[in-house]
Amino acid sequence: GYTRVEYIQSSGTQYIKTSIIADLNTKADIKFAKTQENGYSAVFGARTSATSRAFNAWVPLSSGFIGANLSSNGSIASNVHCTTNTLYVLSLSGTQLSVNGNITTITSASSFTTPGGLWLFNTNGGGTSTSGTSNRVFVGKIYYFNVYQSDNLVLELIPAKRNSDNVVGMWDTVSKTFFTNAGTGSFIAGPVVSD
Repeated sequence: GYTRVEYIQSSGTQYIKTSIIADLNTKADIKFAKTQENGYSAVFGARTSATSRAFNAWVPLSSGFIGANLSSNGSIASNVHCTTNTLYVLSLSGTQLSVNGNITTITSASSFTTPGGLWLFNTNGGGTSTSGTSNRVFVGKIYYFNVYQSDNLVLELIPAKRNSDNVVGMWDTVSKTFFTNAGTGSFIAGPVVSD
């Protein structure tokens, strides 16, 4: 009932909600590309504030450093600049942020639990969009999003299109659930993957 596509793309109003609650044992892997400047915006995450009970990764304005917020550690900047139409593979855990293999170690990690499920293309702030400084949704493409809890895969989102109505979203191979847009408008589908 679904056709796999290379990526799904948001124009700035589309995002996906999951129920995965992040904590110190959570690890998230994502492949993405920013397609236009939209200020500071979260590729994924959940938080109550920028420095409290947070687990989110963000892209900056212009070509600043890709970074993250994690628990009480505040903002963690990688040493990788974010430019438009460039592919990035990011991994965030309780102990490190890795962008394209460049690792930033987090030495003061402390226990935490996010207040709500992780959102994709956005940040969940207790059920409200809190992405960036002006509630900006990530404008770009996401190629996959995997989440692990204590090394167990709990979410594996693959870009897909539902055959019955051509709705574009993400298929979770773990729960066998199709996640659709929680915002407005529609995601754009990338090319069909033939394998």
